[in-house]
Order: sequence, then structure tokens, then C-alpha cells
Amino acid sequence: TDVMMPISLNGKLIAKTTSKTFLKLTIDPGRHEISSEEGGFSSVTINTQAGKNYYVFQEIIFGFSATGANLQEVSESEGQLGVQECILIKTTL
Repeated sequence: TDVMMPISLNGKLIAKTTSKTFLKLTIDPGRHEISSEEGGFSSVTINTQAGKNYYVFQEIIFGFSATGANLQEVSESEGQLGVQECILIKTTL
């Protein structure tokens, strides 16, 4: 069974991901925090510029007592490869 992992943008819950899913967001340029609080807290801060694409990889970590996530920004080439293997899900934005 897939684990639902909550994803927040700047402290606001925007979606819950499962394995092999991705989100596509259009956000204003500037500093943004993407976070997950499932089984612990993981976050990554990105400084966005207009007209550029950014990719954040969510690694699911299975533990004895809890499941957690590790978020990290990845290169555009790595992000595009990952997206090709996944299904787009909707956000609340």
C-alpha cells in the first residue's frame, strides 16, 4: 500500500503525494520553502527566478516506528527523468 505524504509550500498544505507521483506548481519568483512533516520534518528552500524550472525530489524513508521523507532539490535533467516515470497529481493551489 502507498503511503500518503503531505507536502506544504511556505507552511500551507498543498497536496499529498504517493509513490510515482509529482506536482507541478507555478509560483512567484523569490524564496520558497517546500516541506513534509510525515514522521518527522524535512524541508528544502529554493530561490526561484521567473521563467525557470525547479525540481525537488521526495525520497520516502521507511523506519521501524515511522515513515518519513527527505526533500532535496535536483538538477533539471535529473528532475525531468524522474517526472517521466510519474503521474501528475493536483494541488490545492
